[in-house]
Amino acid sequence: MKRKIIAIWIILLLIAIPINIAGASETPEKEEKNSAILAELVTVASDGSLITKNLQISEENLAELESAISIIMDQIQSKNNLDENVLRNIIEKILGNDNPLFGRILRLFRTLKLTRNRGFVISSGHGRDYSLLKRISFKISKKAAIWHYNSNGIINDRTIILKPLALNMKILNGRQFGVMTRFLGFYLSVSRGFLKESYTMFMGTARHINGIQLSADN
Repeated sequence: MKRKIIAIWIILLLIAIPINIAGASETPEKEEKNSAILAELVTVASDGSLITKNLQISEENLAELESAISIIMDQIQSKNNLDENVLRNIIEKILGNDNPLFGRILRLFRTLKLTRNRGFVISSGHGRDYSLLKRISFKISKKAAIWHYNSNGIINDRTIILKPLALNMKILNGRQFGVMTRFLGFYLSVSRGFLKESYTMFMGTARHINGIQLSADN
C-alpha cells in the first residue's frame, strides 16, 4: 500500500512539473503584451506654447488608435464634398467610444478652430529614432514644425492636407517630409528607444503647410 501511495505521488509530481513550467513560460509573454509604453501627448496653444502630458498606454490601445486614424483618413479621402461639419462628424463618430486614449484625442480635436484661411492636417507615421535626446519624427518651434517619416514602406504611413479646408486635398503616402508654419493642434509621440521604431500622430491647422513624398532611394 505504501508503495502504491508513493507511486501515485510520483506520477502527480511528474504531471504538475510540466504544467508549472508552461505557466511560468507564458506569464512573461502575457506581461510583455500588456505592458505599458510611454507616450507624450502635446498640445500647441494659440500663443505657441506647448502643454505636455506623459501617458502610459498599452500596445493594444496604440494599435487601436493607429487603426482608427487610418479609417478616418480613408473616409476623408472618399468624400467628394468635404466641409467642416462632415470632417467633424467623421472624427467624432470613429473616436467616440469608451477607449480612454480616443477620448483624450477627441477632446483635443473639439478645441480646434477650423477656418478657411488655415490648412487642416491629419497625419500618422513611423520612423527610426536616431536621436538620444529628442524624437525626430516631429519637430516644432514657435514659428514652424517639421515632420519626417522614414519607415521601410511596409507600414502605411499617411498624411492628408486640406488647403484651404476641403477645397484642395493633398495626400502623402509612405516615406515623406513636410513643413508647416504656425501649427495649432496636438501630436502624440511614442518612442521605444534609440534606433528603434517611433510613432507620431498629429492633427491640427497651419497657416502654411506642404510636404513631399520621398522615393525609396532617398
